[in-house]
Amino acid sequence: VLSFIVGSVVMYFSRLLFTFRYAQQMKRYGALWCGVAIVGIFYFALFNGLKQSGFGSEEFFNFVHENIYLVLLVIWAAASLVLFVLQMLKVSILKVTILSGTFALALAFAGNDLVNFIGVPLAGFDAYNVSLANGGNADMLMEALDGTPEAASRWLIILAGLIMAVTLFFSKDAMRVSQTELTLASQHEEDERFNSTPFSRAVVRLAIKLNNFYKSLLPNSTLDSINRRFIPLSKEERGSSNYDRIRAVVNLASASILICIGTSFKLPLSTTYVVFMVAMGSSLADRAWGRDSAVYRITGVMVVIMGWFVTAIVAFTAAFIIATLLMWGKWITLVVLVIACAYALLGRIVKDKDKEDEAAPLVSNDDKPEDVLIRCTQSAITTMENVSKVYNHMLVSLFTENRKALNESVMEARKMYNTENERKYSLIPVLRRLEEQKIETAHYYVQVVDYLCEVTKALLHCTKPAYDHINNNHRGLTGEQIKDLKLINDKVDEIFAKIDEMLRERNFSQLDVVMTMRDDLFDTIAIIIKSQIRRVQENPEGSTRASALFLTLLTETKIMILQARNFIKSEGYFLSAINEEEEQQEFKN
Repeated sequence: VLSFIVGSVVMYFSRLLFTFRYAQQMKRYGALWCGVAIVGIFYFALFNGLKQSGFGSEEFFNFVHENIYLVLLVIWAAASLVLFVLQMLKVSILKVTILSGTFALALAFAGNDLVNFIGVPLAGFDAYNVSLANGGNADMLMEALDGTPEAASRWLIILAGLIMAVTLFFSKDAMRVSQTELTLASQHEEDERFNSTPFSRAVVRLAIKLNNFYKSLLPNSTLDSINRRFIPLSKEERGSSNYDRIRAVVNLASASILICIGTSFKLPLSTTYVVFMVAMGSSLADRAWGRDSAVYRITGVMVVIMGWFVTAIVAFTAAFIIATLLMWGKWITLVVLVIACAYALLGRIVKDKDKEDEAAPLVSNDDKPEDVLIRCTQSAITTMENVSKVYNHMLVSLFTENRKALNESVMEARKMYNTENERKYSLIPVLRRLEEQKIETAHYYVQVVDYLCEVTKALLHCTKPAYDHINNNHRGLTGEQIKDLKLINDKVDEIFAKIDEMLRERNFSQLDVVMTMRDDLFDTIAIIIKSQIRRVQENPEGSTRASALFLTLLTETKIMILQARNFIKSEGYFLSAINEEEEQQEFKN
């Protein structure tokens, strides 16, 4: 809470001072303002980072502690003077300050997170040496570890630091953590990674009411003056950075000072926790959280916070369980745990690789607009093929009452729907990438994405009721119902085969053929529904749930084919528009 508030307050007044167009103000006050940041960064680096990392003499740190105010004043005056000279030499003092802050936080992680990384294996190594010195007694208590440990070998610390550095460079988990923070703090409109929750919606409503109350107390002239200081940069001025250097300095300096204060009071704090919450507070004060994104970003912050607490509880519980098992099972438990850990690590590597393959982005930053459109079309071809396979697999599994196979169909259908639904809600960022395309082309692209999403939704509405029916051990379909659905399946296969042929050949001259096949299927469905109604009337004792499932499948199949026909029609117009634009571009060239 303190980190969030400090980040918000410091960022708010910093933005009031410099605005988003800070070049002119930076020439006037930049050296003094960055000097304040350097004070916090350097004091933090000297007093906290170097002290905890084991480098530097105790006399030096005692001198800094005893003459703290003098040291801070001298650092501020010297830093401001040096920064002013650098500014006169056309050096970006913001870059210098950001680099200093990054170095300071690196020292924080060296003194804090490095201990977490290397502390446990070193304690285990010391325990092994103590046991070995006492004749290898595995049952002795580790009383020798109860006390102030000796400083670890600097070579071990350097080796551990190198391992951590290499891991951070190559770890996808570390990149995902960094990306989460950047996304939640971004000044851009992002594809929000989190959903809204009742808590986040309540917080936003409360914030809106407090803001209205705050505005009612201030004169309009004051509000206008403040708002002018927060006018954001245009897309061209802003570039691709998630936020500007003013906010970067605020994040680094505020986090450094807070960590320094917390450490001096011997508070158990997390450097990651402080840095993250300062970044969230500064993004809120910088108006990066708008009405369209606030609920999602608040949810993201709460997910991260709760994740830390859950991790602590799980780690605490797991340590207790594993220690107990080792005491009871001794070396047998140790072997089992080693095998389990190896299996978990290998499984994680394989799972991450599969996830990486599946989550390959539809578009990349190097794609040209026409490449984006063609890639989307290729993805649509794959989706339509999978829809046909899953639908067929679902019916066969339903006929044989294969619960496991039906569950697989539901999972595949849900996966396809989630993918298409995510693409539907990421339309705006993609359309902005297509600035060189005409509006007509973008219009057809919107239709294609929407219809494809509806196709997968209808498929999910077929597979889920079928699985629930069998999973609840309800009576299966009758022979007549199975015969009717087989007929429907044959006609659906023919339609999807024709759609696949048109997509692959990019020849949409047979749209009328698909229309005729669709109408024939709809007529068949109408006849089958009438037959089912007649069967229900003639046999009131029949399974009501099976009849309801049968009618649901017919209805959702009709919707699926209807949307598939709309999709292929829009796809034809879509590719035609691309070809026309390419011809026009060639003509201009």
